[in-house]
Formats: sequence, structure tokens, C-alpha cells
Amino acid sequence: MDRLWRMGVVNYAANRADADMVFCSAPKILPMRIPAVVTIHDIMPAKIPELIGRRSAYELTAQFWVAAKLSQKILT
Repeated sequence: MDRLWRMGVVNYAANRADADMVFCSAPKILPMRIPAVVTIHDIMPAKIPELIGRRSAYELTAQFWVAAKLSQKILT
């Protein structure tokens, strides 16, 4: 279900509920066409990639970047 939610069910649910905004507790889920507020909990993968491996750090950093660009507000 998590993957389905990330792949678009969140958009469907938000539209169906006539939501004004969606809160995303992680940068993996970002709705389209609805304002979003996202929480970025930890940027250590971007600062010290050796902690989790370069590939994982790159993927997380990319998710953070996309979340920051598409969100109306960011909580840290």
C-alpha cells in the first residue's frame, strides 16, 4: 500500500476529500496540484554520505531536493 500511496493514491484521496493542503511526514510522498507541507527529518545523508553509503545518500538527497522544490512549506 505504501508504494501505491506514493505513486498517486495520495492525489486521488486529497482530491476526493477536497483537501486544501496535504501534510507529508516524509519527502517520499508529494501530491501534485495540491499545496503540500513536507517534513525533512534528517539531512545527514547529504552532509555525511559515508554513514549510509553513497548510493542511498544520493537517492535521499534527490528526494530532499524534489520535496524542497515542490513544497509550499518545509518543516525540519
